Amino acid sequence: TNLLHLLSESCQPIYRKMKQMILFFLFMGLVASEVKLAEREIVMGLPGGIYEGELHSPETREAVKQALGEFKLRALKSGRLGSSDSVIVGDVIDVKTQVVAGQKFIITVRLGLTSDPDCKAKSQDGFVSARVCSDNENLGLHKVEIISQPWMAVKYQFGEFEDVEGPELKSLWVDGAN
Repeated sequence: TNLLHLLSESCQPIYRKMKQMILFFLFMGLVASEVKLAEREIVMGLPGGIYEGELHSPETREAVKQALGEFKLRALKSGRLGSSDSVIVGDVIDVKTQVVAGQKFIITVRLGLTSDPDCKAKSQDGFVSARVCSDNENLGLHKVEIISQPWMAVKYQFGEFEDVEGPELKSLWVDGAN
């Protein structure tokens, strides 16, 4: 028993060291798993969350094109866009995306209507670039929501329209929908 007691006393520092190493590796594993979890959350994100969109992606460009076409159609239907008028299109300022039953785009764009004859002369298909149209006082900042559902017969659904600053165009969007 003396030999056993002596052996167990001499092994105490080794046991302590092993215990510390085990705790250290458990702690490191926990930290590593938390880091991986954080990385995964950043990559996967929150389901249904709103994220920055890519301004120059083909999907975003098509969504902007569809939104502008719908805006022009609603402006015509509402009676606010006559044959001598044009839609002024400025820069797309921001695009956010959200996965819904499809891909929702929340587009912030400089947009307006003009009766300026010089702008009309420079327009194409009823649209004129704000870069070549001098009627910038009718240009405002607006948000439009559009949902892309490429598998459906009607590929785009149009949602809310918000006047952020500048001329009021929301009533045109609402009135032109009917």
